[in-house]
Amino acid sequence: MKSLKRKFRKFKTVQPVFMANFFRSNNVMKAIATIHNQHIFRQFNHLNRILLLALSVIFWLPYSVILSVNLVKRNGKSIKIKAGKSGLIQFFEQVYYANRWFIHPRHYYYFSLWRKEYCKKKELYFLEGNAQNLFNIINKNVDLQILDDKILFHDFCKRNYLPAPEIVGIFEKGTFRNATPNVLPESDIFFKLKSGYNTRGIERWDFIGNGMYHNVSSGQFLVSAHLIDRYRKKSRRNTFFIQPRQHNHPRFDAISSPALCTIRVITAIDENGMIQIFNPVLNVPVGIEIFNHMADGGIVVCIDAATGNLLTSYKFEAKGRPVPVNLIQKPGMQAITNIPEWEKVKEIALEAHRLLAGIPVIGWDIAVTDTGPVILEGNHNIAMNFHQLPPNLPFGKTAFARILLFHLRRSLEKAG
Repeated sequence: MKSLKRKFRKFKTVQPVFMANFFRSNNVMKAIATIHNQHIFRQFNHLNRILLLALSVIFWLPYSVILSVNLVKRNGKSIKIKAGKSGLIQFFEQVYYANRWFIHPRHYYYFSLWRKEYCKKKELYFLEGNAQNLFNIINKNVDLQILDDKILFHDFCKRNYLPAPEIVGIFEKGTFRNATPNVLPESDIFFKLKSGYNTRGIERWDFIGNGMYHNVSSGQFLVSAHLIDRYRKKSRRNTFFIQPRQHNHPRFDAISSPALCTIRVITAIDENGMIQIFNPVLNVPVGIEIFNHMADGGIVVCIDAATGNLLTSYKFEAKGRPVPVNLIQKPGMQAITNIPEWEKVKEIALEAHRLLAGIPVIGWDIAVTDTGPVILEGNHNIAMNFHQLPPNLPFGKTAFARILLFHLRRSLEKAG
């Protein structure tokens, strides 16, 4: 019974995409949804498929109603001011989209579907939870270790002359390996997990002199010997590595806190073996954060892939809803309107993917530092939602959908 409940929770999250296929008019998106649905159904036996589908349909309507009510309470007034659309209309539109198009109510505000011009594209969005399933299909028989293991990735970059931050020390199984035994660099440093997603396990320790380091997040102070001992103990369970802190290109000083701005560039290999770039965005840290965390009010800026020009900026509220904001430029500094060294950023992403041509789609994190662009990491399981914020197009409106369908079909053919 517990196993069935776990399966139901998983199935309930993907049920909207399963049902949405009946109403799709875009042939490419319809084919992608069909492959996705078949992949999901293979995870259940025949009886569970019938039972779980019935339960999903029964619960989806009241769930969408309750969620829509709560979302209107939070967002209804501001949308009424912007669009003149009453809270009641917003509520009915959310419930209608949820039960006709099976779009989760939270995406009504996330993608501004209350606006007519964006509502027309509603079936063309790749929604995050479902995109993960699609990436799992195309990567099923692909070796992803080089992206999952950040130390291996650093070695790969070094071998292929790709600019990347140095690793100056490794803590593994209770031991500390670095160029100078038992000595930390006398500079600001980051401790990172060898394998991990998002910002899990990251700490920044700033060097303040006399062998003392300060954790800017917790406020803790430790001398070098105690900091080494701390990570020796932690490394008995997980491997950590040390990288020197990177500093922003001076142009970013006009918009950012001292923390590092990062650019997320998605690359995909098309049917002809050519690598294309899609929907890049700039992540801008705010306040005292040591990295950009959207859940904590971080800012995302859409980037014109051709020119590197900065487009619309979004600030993420506590509940994860993106709100358009003006990108505040600090007085007395040269305003930034485009990404410095943008052509070099694209060149690095394209060259890195060319060297990893066995992986169909990769999301690259790249920073433009005071010494030039560096590649931080590559991701095979990509968060898709914020890449589709206007004026960026939904992925279903770009060549990305066609390319993804190509890889889905090829993956299934290989699997037999």
